[in-house]
Amino acid sequence: MNTNKELNVESSSVLRVVEYILSRRGESYSVGDAANALNGAELYKVAQIFRQVCLEPEGEKSLVELTTVDNANSHWKTGRWELTADAYFAYLNYQSLQVAIRADRKSNYALWVAIISCVVSIGSLLVAFMTIG
Repeated sequence: MNTNKELNVESSSVLRVVEYILSRRGESYSVGDAANALNGAELYKVAQIFRQVCLEPEGEKSLVELTTVDNANSHWKTGRWELTADAYFAYLNYQSLQVAIRADRKSNYALWVAIISCVVSIGSLLVAFMTIG
């Protein structure tokens, strides 16, 4: 079971938030803006993910302030969000794994094509030898 500090990289909401942060690199925006842009994402969950994967956006203690969902609407204050090194490299690792999975599937198809080619070639040789002999 995951604790608050652990990230389930397979969770689509974590991936969506990380990809959103990467797509808005260098811009200022709020957690509320991100939740709205990620249609159907729950604000509290988005804030929690931001708190786990981002550096302090506007200096010391700004992470907690800008990711707190409350009646003061502090989650609408903008910040310049960046991923932590761990979150960024975990995302790159995930992307690399996805590429490897696609390459593995393609290699499996190539293997089957090679096997079928061998069977056809052997069959052709057998037919050729039978017609000669």
